[in-house]
Amino acid sequence: MPDFLNPLEWLGLPTFSDMIDFFKGIIIAGILGSFEELGNFHKHNILMNSLYSSLGKSPSEWNTSIFSAITGMAENVLMIVAAVIISFVITYDLVQSVSEHNSKQDFEISILIKWLAKSGLAVYLVSNSMTIVNGIFTASSWIIEKASSYLYSDAALNPEVMIEFYRNSLQDKSIFSLFLIQAEILTANIAVIIVMIVAEVIIWSRMIEIFMVIAASPIPFATLMNRDWSDIGRNYIKLICAYGFQAYLIMIIFAVYSALIGSIAYSDSITSSVITLITYTFLFGYMLFKTEAIAKSIFCAR
Repeated sequence: MPDFLNPLEWLGLPTFSDMIDFFKGIIIAGILGSFEELGNFHKHNILMNSLYSSLGKSPSEWNTSIFSAITGMAENVLMIVAAVIISFVITYDLVQSVSEHNSKQDFEISILIKWLAKSGLAVYLVSNSMTIVNGIFTASSWIIEKASSYLYSDAALNPEVMIEFYRNSLQDKSIFSLFLIQAEILTANIAVIIVMIVAEVIIWSRMIEIFMVIAASPIPFATLMNRDWSDIGRNYIKLICAYGFQAYLIMIIFAVYSALIGSIAYSDSITSSVITLITYTFLFGYMLFKTEAIAKSIFCAR
């Protein structure tokens, strides 16, 4: 029977309690929908597939037209500069070798043979500098391809289990608490989007830096065969190896992030789970910024 002391119920209109329940139902439906989207990590996984594909490519595979243009500039412009440098380097090396041998009193043919061999090797290295550099990145691509089968996994929070876990607990919360939870989940979604954008920017900027570095390859290769100047060439090769290895480190961070996301424990406090997710997401972005420094420190590259 209707409660005639309640005018709304007496008139057959929804009571204040009914309206509260109605709005709570709408908010809870929105929260569960946001949970499902967040738990599936569609944006993260789609971008991860794209980034894995990008990381596994050498510069020549990543963008053929850019690599061809850089190769043309290196071979037709910087090769002239490298030829000047290598002429100075091999001449300086010959003078140094002769002056150090018995204070110029004796001259052995072995000195000339050794100098000719070093000069020929120096010319060969400079002439094939782009091939050697691309070969290093091809080797790193092979490593990434082999490692991806062990490291790659989609990130997910098992949304079906998560929704069922929280559905009943949400019914007991006030509208204000539900609004806060909705805001927290929205913040988590925004955090994931921002960090994924940052990850994409880091990976694209890495490849642009690689193109900038390999474009100058003939110059450092021209210094390799001189013991006084060879530090330039050796550091350059270490830098190339570091850039290649950086992709491997990025893959590891993606794998760790996916594992951490999957390990988030459900608790009675939805806020705790969401904050944990946001923390892992920003930690993921922070570690991506450190991959270049870590890779360079491993190879002692400057």
